[in-house]
Amino acid sequence: MRTAVSILVLALALQTPAVAQTVPGAAAAPAGQANPAHWPHATSPATVTDPQTEAFITGLMERMTLEEKVGQLIQADIASIQPSDMLTYPLGSILAG
Repeated sequence: MRTAVSILVLALALQTPAVAQTVPGAAAAPAGQANPAHWPHATSPATVTDPQTEAFITGLMERMTLEEKVGQLIQADIASIQPSDMLTYPLGSILAG
C-alpha cells in the first residue's frame, strides 16, 4: 500500500509544470502531449532480468501475433463479456471487481 501511495504521489508531482521544468535537459512538450524526458526511469532487479528469463520472454513474444500482443493490453469488464468471447478476442484479462 505504501509503495502504491508513493507511486501516486510521484505521478501527481510529475504532472505539475514546476516539477516538469526541473528535469535537466527536458524540453517542454506541446500542450496535450507527453514528453518522454519527464518519465521516471525504472530498473528491474537482476533476479527478474536474468538471461534465461529474458530468452523465455523473447521466445513468447516472437510466437505471438500482433493481434495477441494488442489483446494483452485489453481488460474487459466481466459484465460486458461472455466466456465464449474469449474464443474470439485475445483479451489480456477480465476485471471482476
